[in-house]
Amino acid sequence: TANAPSVSQVGAIEALTGPQDSVKNMVAEFSRRRDLIVSSLNDMGYETVDCKGAFYVFPCIKSTGLTSDEFCERLVYSKKVAVVPGTAFGECGEGFIRVSYAYSIKHLQEALKRIGEFLEELKENIKKDGLLKPLEVYKDGDQYILIGGHRRYNALLELYMEDAVEPEINCIVYPKPNSENDEVL
Repeated sequence: TANAPSVSQVGAIEALTGPQDSVKNMVAEFSRRRDLIVSSLNDMGYETVDCKGAFYVFPCIKSTGLTSDEFCERLVYSKKVAVVPGTAFGECGEGFIRVSYAYSIKHLQEALKRIGEFLEELKENIKKDGLLKPLEVYKDGDQYILIGGHRRYNALLELYMEDAVEPEINCIVYPKPNSENDEVL
């Protein structure tokens, strides 16, 4: 027969019936870390749900125009911050990443700083490389029709328009087939 060893049983009883101060302290610490991660990612423009039952969050990164795998790979190589692609948890995870907060506040603050830098550099690279310059532009009433640019132009335009002079501009974007700008960033 296989039973739990008696030493483990006695330890479990003590853990459940003994002082709970250390448990309360750890719960408070993880809540503090979660609040830091969620508020910081939301402030950066990543929609992040404030989950209560885990030590990680699952922010939406669709606005970057990158796949979950591309985002994670670029982030780890350029900023040395490791996050997990949402696709590791199934197809529905595309457009999301998993960020753990099982680290010290100091490490989390540094990681958040680097993630913020990564997003800013991504925006700058998009602008610098001309990926936001459409090949043709037509005005149709109150909308602009853009032909060409990047195959992920809608998401990139959203990033660009945050800093644009006319943020209220309405656009419909059609990629030009076989465009040399039709490459992954």
